[in-house]
Amino acid sequence: MKHPRLLLLVALCLLSLGQAAWYYPQLPGLVATHFDLTGQADGWMPRAYFFQSQVVFMLGFTAFFAVLAFAVAQLPDSLIQLPHKEYWLDPRQRGETRRQITNMILSSGCGGLAFLLFLRQRIHLANLDGSHHLTPSFGVVLITALVLIAGPLVPPLRRFWKNAPD
Repeated sequence: MKHPRLLLLVALCLLSLGQAAWYYPQLPGLVATHFDLTGQADGWMPRAYFFQSQVVFMLGFTAFFAVLAFAVAQLPDSLIQLPHKEYWLDPRQRGETRRQITNMILSSGCGGLAFLLFLRQRIHLANLDGSHHLTPSFGVVLITALVLIAGPLVPPLRRFWKNAPD
């Protein structure tokens, strides 16, 4: 398969849409959708709007990362900023470099969707159990986001920042 990360991105989007459809009939008419730093609900919206926002956001998020990843292949070299750019965009390296950039973007999109799935699951459960309290703590949620979104970027970025081989 040429683009397994794209397939994963689409699969995560479909999983998110399935999650929204599964929980929609179970949620109360007014859904807690915003939470303060302690995890207590402080914002609400009608169930239908919550569902619509999840569907539109997930489709848009997925489309954004898919289009961005493949737009890189069309960009002129002058618009790509990398350390040691002359090495990484040399004709012998250009294809592999662009493939790595595409993979970084798709990996970040997958991490973002995975995080959003996790967060939406926590929101659904906070509404279903009636506590209107988001768990785990906000700090755990932020660390999870950082690991899932930025974590996959570290190895390829380290490679680009290394001195180009002589």
